[in-house]
Parts: sequence; structure tokens; C-alpha cells
Amino acid sequence: MLSQIAVFVLCPIFEPKFVHCEMSADKNVVEGLRASVSGKLRNTNLPKRKAMWPLFELIRNSIHAIEERFGPTGIEKGNIEVKIQRPGETTLLENLGIDQEEYSVVGFTVSDNGIGLDNANYESFKTSDSEKKSAKGAKGIGRFVCLKAFKTVAFKSTYKEGSANYERRFTFKAQDPGIFDYSVSPSDAKGSGTSVSLIEFREGYAKYCLKSLDEIGSKIIEHFLIHFLTDQVPEILLVDVNLIEQNLLAQYRDKLKPTIKSEDFEVGDQVFTVHLLKSDVRRNETHHIYYCGNGSSVIDEKPGINKFSTI
Repeated sequence: MLSQIAVFVLCPIFEPKFVHCEMSADKNVVEGLRASVSGKLRNTNLPKRKAMWPLFELIRNSIHAIEERFGPTGIEKGNIEVKIQRPGETTLLENLGIDQEEYSVVGFTVSDNGIGLDNANYESFKTSDSEKKSAKGAKGIGRFVCLKAFKTVAFKSTYKEGSANYERRFTFKAQDPGIFDYSVSPSDAKGSGTSVSLIEFREGYAKYCLKSLDEIGSKIIEHFLIHFLTDQVPEILLVDVNLIEQNLLAQYRDKLKPTIKSEDFEVGDQVFTVHLLKSDVRRNETHHIYYCGNGSSVIDEKPGINKFSTI
């Protein structure tokens, strides 16, 4: 069933500002604050039904890294690969004639050719509630969202500092100090990029993760629909354990883009854009409205339910 989706691009989105304490030169002033990873996780809310959100956080980070490397007009030079991880050996499942999509997803690996975890980005990673990407709507808590649903997040990144290339590796876990198995070494890699693996769902999350390649691909397009609509998305390749793959950008351009009708309208002195398109993203549901800003959906609702007061 094809449903109609109206997408409102809401602009601007106002993010709350963090209050900073100015540090004086007085030697009696404390040098800085320490953040507890376990404490931060305890105060981070991620409902079980949002088990896919850590994957979305990684894809969003990859898009930002590609924009940082190639600039906002060079997004087409970027590429993102999303690998689905399932239990069992692929060849054994194939020999037994078992449909691999019947098996639950146990994790994901997202790789990109973005700027990499250079020193500046690594310092931002270590800063709780970092404001480095606040202008893009990022709240600096994505890595904690990942740890809320997964036991381990493993990082491998190549990057450039000056004229030299380096490789940085570490794992991020729920216990303090958070960063384990850390290493930095010179690299022969010619380009930069990052690969991040979400390893082993925490109890209660796995059953809410979609299983099939089609469902996962459609959900990614749905979540980043405003990026696709505005041509601000790199090539995203979704790969299953049996090496069957989907090019999500090509899928969007072939199936969704030809159906789009767009129109601007004004509310006061603000200009908004509504996009109307037909999609099979929500195969078993009726029409939907997405209110979007800062590159993602802010509110997702069925027509006839007024939620403007919550924006």
C-alpha cells in the first residue's frame, strides 16, 4: 500500500544553550569538571522501541564527517556503508537453506570516508554534551545513546594531522572511564574515514530492531528523508551478511523522487516548504506527516492530530 507523506521543513530550530562558567586565572579555581560515563548513561533515556536510533546516530555522524571533509557542496563525494550483523555463520545458514533475514540483528557497522576522528573531533568525543556540532542540531549525546542500547561501541578511524596520517582505535563501554583499548599509530592510508561497530544489544532492545534488509533500508530513508529531499545525503550502501546490498540513494531517486510535489508557504516572516510524496516506507500504515528541521524528523504523526504545541 502506497501512503502519502507530507514533509514540513521547519526552520529555524532553536536549540537550548548551555551555560558556561568562565574560569579565572585564580589558582584556587578548579581546573575543570569530570563526567561519569555510567552516570551519564543512567540519565540518558532511550525507550526500547527506539532500538534503531543508535544506527541513526552513527549515520548522522558519518554525514557530518563527510560534510566536514568535503564541505557542504561536496556531499556527493562521500559514501557510507552500513553492514548488518547477524548470529551464525553465513555459509552454514545458506547450506541449510535458512533465510538469514529470519535471524535477529545483533549489531551494525557503519563506515564512511569523512574527516576521521582527528584530534579536534576526538576531544569533542571526550567532552560530554559537546557543542561542536550544535549548529547542526546535534546535542553531543549520540555516543551515549549508542551505549544505552549496545554493550560496546568499537571505533577505528584514519585521519590527517598536519602532513602525517594516523589510525586511532578504541572501544567505548558503559563503565568508567568509558574509553578502553586505546591506541594511535602512524598509518599508510591515503584517505581518511571512520568505522564504528555497535556490538551486542542490551537486554530488551533486540526484539524492537527490524530484521529484513528492505525494512531497515526503508527505515533509514524515512529517518533521513529531509536529507534525501534536499539532496544533502551521500551514497549509502546497506549490506547484509550474505552480501546482498541496497543503494539507498539510488532507491530514493528511482522510487520516491519522481512522486514528489513541493510548495512553499509563509507563517509570519518564516518560509516553510511542504513536500508531498507517495512511499511504501510505511507499508501497513496510512498517511503520515513529518515535521523536519536540522536535517531530521522532529515530529512524526498521522494527519488530523494537532501537535504544533509540542514543537
